[in-house]
This record gives sequence, structure tokens and C-alpha cells, in this order.
Amino acid sequence: MKPRILVCTVILAQFLIAWAKPSSATVEISGTIAGDTTWTNTVTIIVTGDVTVTGPATLTIDAGTIVLFNPETGLYIQGQLTAEGNSANRILFTSSADTAGGTPSAGGWGGIKFEANSDGILRDCDLRYANRCVDIDRSSPELDRCVIEDFSSRGIYVDGSSSNPPIKPVIEYCVIGQNDLNLQGTGVGIFVYRNVDVTISGCKISNCRDGIELYGSGTLAPRFQVTGCEIRDHASRGVYTHAGG
Repeated sequence: MKPRILVCTVILAQFLIAWAKPSSATVEISGTIAGDTTWTNTVTIIVTGDVTVTGPATLTIDAGTIVLFNPETGLYIQGQLTAEGNSANRILFTSSADTAGGTPSAGGWGGIKFEANSDGILRDCDLRYANRCVDIDRSSPELDRCVIEDFSSRGIYVDGSSSNPPIKPVIEYCVIGQNDLNLQGTGVGIFVYRNVDVTISGCKISNCRDGIELYGSGTLAPRFQVTGCEIRDHASRGVYTHAGG
């Protein structure tokens, strides 16, 4: 039996997502992180090539840190990512073109990918202008109070296709959608694929093609709880389940 979907309107605080001035000091980073590492807010991180955090290393990103990604680069987590901002000092992940006078575009970087058996938390983070801002592959990270916007494909992509037991990511109190008028009506806010047991609560998802899309087949149909969310103003569907999902 499919879980009941509860879609209701909640009052969520609106985040002011203004351009944040990078620190005058910058550090260029690419390649493999094989030991515990911290990125601090005293410098702006510029990702010039793919960065992979291998297991069991942990990458910690301090509150208030700005991370800029050059085109076709991304952050790949095989170990653990701990990125915890706060209401006064959020963490920003965005395109390197997203600076004063720049012209960022959706898909300007690859996004953050949690690979199989990785772990992590994104709290009070802003992610924008990626292809898939957060890509979850056979892992169960937590996303809390994140703003995810202006993506070219998916805001959050969850793939549990070969997971046994199902992965159990948690997505809470996030604001997901297309802020750019040229992107409104495109992309999927949250896409869930196959063997997943996902909790989505207190989120505001708006102005995409589809708000939440759940896809599965047979025993690989996703299980999900959607509660206390505001899902509105989508070009096609608010919540779409298909192919056995």
C-alpha cells in the first residue's frame, strides 16, 4: 500500500538570496581529498576541476563559506561532507560566474554528488545554477533549511536503483524552485528513483515543470512521506508518481 501524501501550505521564512561578495583572498582547489579537511570562510574557494572526497575522509565547510565552481566541475562525496551554516552565515555553492557583473546560467556547474555509501549533511546552504544541485546516489544524507534554485535539470536527484536495503535521505524545510523568470516552468524540484524511502517535510517547492516526481517499478517502487509542504505554480504537475512508483 502506498503511503498517504499530505500536501498542505505551511508558513516558511523567506530567505534573502542576494549576491554575496567573495573574500578578496581565494584558494583554487581540484583533485582528491584523502584526509580530513576544512574549508574556512576566511577565503573564497574556487573549484577549478572536479573535487572528490574519498572514504573515510570528511570535508567540513565552515558557516559563511563561499564555494565557486568553474564550468563542468563538481564536488563528489565518497566519504563524508559536513556543511553546516546558520541563519546569519549561510554557505553558498554556486557558479564562478555568479559574482557582481557576472552572467551565471543554469547548468554552469555539475553540483554536489553523494556517491554510494557516503554520508553527510547540508544545513543552511544555498545552491544555485547547477545541473543537478544535489545528486544522491545510494546514500542517505540530510538536507535541512537549504535553498536550491535555478538548476537546469533537477534541484535534488535521488537514485536508489540498486540499493538494498532502501536508502533513506531526509529533506526538511528546504526552498526549491526556479527563481529566474527564464527558467520558471522547467526542471524537476525533487526527483526520486526506485528503491528509496525518503522523507520530505516542511519544504516549499515552486515554479518548476514538476514539483516532485517519483519513479519506480515493481518491488523497486519508492516509498515516501511528503508532509507539511507548499507545492505550487508548476507548469505540469505538483506531485507525479508513475511506472509503479
